[in-house]
Amino acid sequence: MLKRDPDTIYALHIGKRFWPEQVVLFVARSLSQVLRYPFVILLRDLIAVIMAATVSFNEVVFLTAEVSLLLILIFALTMFSEVYGTVLYAKIFTSIWKDLASKIARLPGLNGLSAGEYLGRFSDALSVPAVALLPVSLSHVIGFIVIAYTLYVLSPLLSAIILTILIPLSMVVMWFFGSKAMVRQAEARKLYDTVMSDFKNLIDGLTSFKALGKTHYLIEKFGESVNRYFSKYKSATKGFIMAQRFVSLIWWFSPIISIIIGLLLVSQGLLTIPNLMAFAVSINSIMPPLDSLIRSIRNWLEAKPSIRRVRTFMELPEEASGNVNLSKQIKHVMYDKVFFRYDKKGEYILKGVNLEIRRGECVAIVGSSGTGKSTLVKLLPRLIEPEKGLVGIDGIDVREFNLNDLRRKVIYVNSHAYLLNATIRENIALGDEISDHEIWAALKKCNVDFVNSLEDTIQEWGQNLSEGQRQRIALARAIVRKPEVLILDEALSGVDSKTEGYIISNIKAEVPILVIVSHRLSTITSADRIIVLSKGSIVCQGKHHELIETCPEYKELVARQLIKED
Repeated sequence: MLKRDPDTIYALHIGKRFWPEQVVLFVARSLSQVLRYPFVILLRDLIAVIMAATVSFNEVVFLTAEVSLLLILIFALTMFSEVYGTVLYAKIFTSIWKDLASKIARLPGLNGLSAGEYLGRFSDALSVPAVALLPVSLSHVIGFIVIAYTLYVLSPLLSAIILTILIPLSMVVMWFFGSKAMVRQAEARKLYDTVMSDFKNLIDGLTSFKALGKTHYLIEKFGESVNRYFSKYKSATKGFIMAQRFVSLIWWFSPIISIIIGLLLVSQGLLTIPNLMAFAVSINSIMPPLDSLIRSIRNWLEAKPSIRRVRTFMELPEEASGNVNLSKQIKHVMYDKVFFRYDKKGEYILKGVNLEIRRGECVAIVGSSGTGKSTLVKLLPRLIEPEKGLVGIDGIDVREFNLNDLRRKVIYVNSHAYLLNATIRENIALGDEISDHEIWAALKKCNVDFVNSLEDTIQEWGQNLSEGQRQRIALARAIVRKPEVLILDEALSGVDSKTEGYIISNIKAEVPILVIVSHRLSTITSADRIIVLSKGSIVCQGKHHELIETCPEYKELVARQLIKED
């Protein structure tokens, strides 16, 4: 059965990481169940002694003490199991959160997943421990067997009658309600992604939509998603709860049924009163392990859709990393007949691009919107992959290089500077051993004159900084790492042209290969070479004064103020 259930196998494999903890939990739960047998037998003996014609006070006290001690032990073990199990449950799903975060970092840039789907997987992880801890649930089976054996010892005939009636009936009820609820649960999990996406839109777009007076649109859109999710969730939860409660109802009647049938057996001399009383008390003891077992089955059924989503997410293809380390000094980068498109059925964004940039060059890439400027530069650090052609460094395909090594030496910075809600030092160093002197030097080169201390804290989303300030800190974060190739994709769009010129001149002095995507004339003209893109191809390259005379596309860009001085 398990061979045909990869979701359960996946969750059990995760559970193997915590097998020592599972053993401790299994032993504690099992022991609390096994102790119920001597407890019931001693309880029967105590009843028999009390009902005897000649009651021994010492014997009553001794049996009462034994029964009480066993009851305390069972209570202590049960409490320990609940606390330890809850902690272990949290330990498992938090470890999966770490796995998911690591997986996200290894996924290629174009994977087709929305932010809501990412967030949804973290919610799905909460369900995995329910199946990862299935081996521990065998303790419930042990508990059921112990109580069933105890009932058999008290009265083989009565236990056979009761269990033969109630167990099959419970299974039928569980299947009837549970199978439908499982389908609804899977549908609800899919709708949860939409809820998370709309919630992220509400947070990220709040300021923009406030400015339009349209926040009600975001709220209504989010409300509709929540209502659809709630409808499916309610239906699924209702089914699972009804299954569990109806099974519980069946067993709530078990003491009454036991007494009625037991009295008939007593009247025929097939059962004694002490055994019947112990049986009536014990039949309810079979309910906790049975209820827990039913709950485990319910959790398993509920969790399977979520586990499937986590498993398929973790199986997504990752960015492939090569084994070659980059040389300490990159001599040149090149594009050889490179084609790229975002949609495999759509038009090519880049069409057979050929380009070489040598060490010591500062190159500016220009073109109208949609010509592939950002696409072209993202190919070099492998943020995206070409469909055809070769992107290489020193004659070696970039796919051959170790990915982390490549991105440490070929750094891409765009206009969307993301900063952590942390200190300036943490935002620059990002866990690396970088001295305060180096950080201050990088900040100075990027004209960061608004920081008084490296302990200054950047607020969430960088709310206490302007766009230009965020961009300058992000750029300092890049140059402090001394890249061999630095790519600036409108990375200083939020600063004035004078400040941008100052920063670019500082960077040119120390970055071996500098690639700039910009619309500012002052920035472009300072480059050693200007590359002009049009409709996915390089149509011209040269210096500003050459291109303004010889390149119609470049001349048109300037005339239309797509390249401008501010």
